[in-house]
Amino acid sequence: MELISINVAGKSLELGAQPSYGAFNGLCQGEDRTGLRLWALPARRVVKFLEDAPSLVRGKRVVELGCGAHAALAHASVLLGATSALATDGSSHIVELASAHGAAAQLRFGEPCVDAPPGAADLVVGSELLYYNTDLDALMATIADQLSKDGVCVLCVVHRIYGGAAALAASALKHGLLAFDMPANDDTDVVDASRLHVLCRAGRVESLFDSAPLLIPVVSDSDEDDDEAAFLKAASGALDE
Repeated sequence: MELISINVAGKSLELGAQPSYGAFNGLCQGEDRTGLRLWALPARRVVKFLEDAPSLVRGKRVVELGCGAHAALAHASVLLGATSALATDGSSHIVELASAHGAAAQLRFGEPCVDAPPGAADLVVGSELLYYNTDLDALMATIADQLSKDGVCVLCVVHRIYGGAAALAASALKHGLLAFDMPANDDTDVVDASRLHVLCRAGRVESLFDSAPLLIPVVSDSDEDDDEAAFLKAASGALDE
């Protein structure tokens, strides 16, 4: 076992112990046990983004998706000033472990959750949610369902699903959300290969840029991509309001 922690507002948030990487690989034979380990660098990127954009978290209702056993982002959100934070995961076993760190509930992507009613989250957070078997559309549907009208979602992921960030942006758009990238700001971000995305509805775009002016849109590389044109049209409409 190894002790784990992440830095939050200049202090170390101690989260307990987790299996070493070698032991973890042994545990995963034939079963998905990803929730037993905290993938610290993507989680830290989400925390750093919220530290730099405090208005997104202070006084807000937060839901963490795919919280894992340590519910790191829910816990960190409270330390950063959230009024409430609910950690959620698709595994009932993981939720039981996460409940040691605060409020927790089982929520599977694309399915309703009594403990996380629609439209109740001002901020949805998650890290390392995209694995090879992740249903991207179900994830985007859950994010859209959870967010309040002016809510914001902050995700840090490594893209393992075909289509990468462009696929994420296209799926988000189908659910009424615009996706933005936060450019990597240091060598750790680049080496880690994770990408930090921020999602919101079109009407929230202008005020989002007040909090995080360095965001850039996630769009396809193709000039003929209809999803890119739709994104730009929606974003332009929001900024013109």
